[in-house]
Amino acid sequence: VEAKAAFEQAIRLDPDLAEAHVNLALLLAQAAEWEAAGEHLDRALALQANTAASAYTHYLRARTWIAESQFEKAHAELEQAVKIQPKFAEAWSDLGWTRRMLSDDTGAMQAFEQSVLLNPKDPVAQYRLGTACLRNGQTQCAIRHLQASLEWGGADKPTLYNLELALRKAGDLKQARNVRSQMEKQLLASQVSSQNALLISNLNNDGIQLEKQG
Repeated sequence: VEAKAAFEQAIRLDPDLAEAHVNLALLLAQAAEWEAAGEHLDRALALQANTAASAYTHYLRARTWIAESQFEKAHAELEQAVKIQPKFAEAWSDLGWTRRMLSDDTGAMQAFEQSVLLNPKDPVAQYRLGTACLRNGQTQCAIRHLQASLEWGGADKPTLYNLELALRKAGDLKQARNVRSQMEKQLLASQVSSQNALLISNLNNDGIQLEKQG
């Protein structure tokens, strides 16, 4: 609350202070006040023009559009972000995801590959590229990137499920069973045993829903 008041006061004293608009927008976004956050980001972008600093602001604006399922608008902001800052790995990753939501699988793959090239230690980027490879029938590519996602981000259910699926498609049943065992142990550890069998069988649907939600 104090930080929000401080940024609001800074804007009252200097309405052209772009950084204050961005910082206030971040706080508003944390409170899911997407429209208000977007207004301050738009103001910041108008002040920053096409300077290097505006790349991050375009990225944040895209995140607010994604939260409102405005994927075309988010895509436009992310395109601008990577145009201004070509080495912006997170923006490339989200650009791939918005392209996926807009049914541009080829463009999504290209963006995911660029994101992983720029930051191979990002587990989200590795997961997104791995699942894109899996959808395209590229099982070895999927295995490689899903394993990298586990290495850098830890074992989560969607990644384990997709890795198991990729391994089975590749004919590596022994390793697939090992991954399934990891997944089952995770589910048991979560102490929701009454739902475990259903969760195991429906993990693919869960993964799709998570993807849609970002």
